Amino acid sequence: MHLSSASTRIWRRLRALAIGGAVTVAAIAQTSSTSPGQSVGPTFPLLAQALTQQDYSAVEVRRFRDDRGNVVVVRDQLVVHSNGSNTPTFEIDFVAVVGETPRSPLTSEWQGIYRRYGRAFFENSSFHIRDVGKAQQNYTLHSFGTTSRAGRLAYRTVVFPQSLEKSIWIVDVDQVSFVPLYAAEFDSNCRFLSEVEVESITFGQVSSFAPAPPAGGAPVIHPTFSAASAFLGDPPGLVDPLVNLGGDYVLDTIVTKVDPLNARQRVVTTYTDGIDRFTIAQVPNAADVFADVRAMNKSGPVGHTIGRYRDASVSMLLFWEGGVAFQVTGKGSLQRLDDVAKSLYLQALSSN
Repeated sequence: MHLSSASTRIWRRLRALAIGGAVTVAAIAQTSSTSPGQSVGPTFPLLAQALTQQDYSAVEVRRFRDDRGNVVVVRDQLVVHSNGSNTPTFEIDFVAVVGETPRSPLTSEWQGIYRRYGRAFFENSSFHIRDVGKAQQNYTLHSFGTTSRAGRLAYRTVVFPQSLEKSIWIVDVDQVSFVPLYAAEFDSNCRFLSEVEVESITFGQVSSFAPAPPAGGAPVIHPTFSAASAFLGDPPGLVDPLVNLGGDYVLDTIVTKVDPLNARQRVVTTYTDGIDRFTIAQVPNAADVFADVRAMNKSGPVGHTIGRYRDASVSMLLFWEGGVAFQVTGKGSLQRLDDVAKSLYLQALSSN
C-alpha cells in the first residue's frame, strides 16, 4: 500500500503503539513475536464470520470521555446469539461504573444511559466487519504478533483506512474464534475515540435466548425505502436518499423504529464502507425547529438552515423540510457528511 507523508507519520505512531502494547490507558497486555509456522493473523472474511457464526457471553469494560475530558470506565454484560447475518441477536446490560458505589449519582446516570443507548454501544462503538468486499476495498490489515486478552491468546492487528477521514483501529482478535477481545479507535491525529475490552468470555450456544426489546420497541427491517414508508402509512415529505460518496459507502440497512426519547416513529437508512457507517434518520410530521432562527418576511421564513454539531467522535447535521426532520449522523472526522446533508436537503426541496 502506498502511503502519503501524512499517512506515513500516522502509521509510525500507531506502529509504536501496537508493538509497545501501550495503546491507551487500558492497554496492559504484553506483546510477543509470532512463532514459526503460526498464522500471521486474521483476515476480513474471518472477522466477519466471527459475528455471523459465534454464540458467546462476555463481561467487558468500555471507556468513555466525559465533557471534562475525564475517562469513565463502565462494565457491562454482552450476550450474542448468531443467526448467520451481520446483525446477530444480542443483549447488552449495564453492570457497574468502575470505582463507584451501586447507588452513586454517576452509577444511576449510566444505568439510564444504557437503558436508552446500550444497544448503540454494541452496534456503533464496537469493531465489526459489516461488508467484507467494502472492508477489503477501504481498509488494510496489518499484524503485530500475538498478545493475551481475557486469559486467551490473541492476534494484535491494526486496521488502517485508505482515507484519513476515517477511523484507525487497533484490535486484539481471539486466535480461535476471531472475536475481537479488545478494540481501540483513533482518528487520523491518533486521538482516542472509543475503547472496549473483554474481561472474560464464554463461548457456546446461548439457550432460550430472548433479549428484552430495546426502549421504544425493536426496529423493523425493510427491503426497500418505499416499503419502510408504506409501513408508516406513507407520510408526506419522506425522501428516498440518493447518496454518493465516491463509491466508498453502500446501503446497509433500512429500518423503522421508535425514538425512545420522544416516542416518534422514524425511518433510518444506514450506509457502510465495510467497517464505518453513518445514518440518515427522517422523522415525519415534525415541527420546524429552525423556524425561529431564520430571517422572516410577510410570507414566512426565508432561506434554508442546516444545523451542525461536530467533535472528535461524532458529526450530526440537522434540517427540516416538508414536515420532516432530517438527521445525518456519523463519525466526527467524516466531513463529507456535510455534502451528504446538503445534497439530501436539495433532494427534499425538489420533492416538495
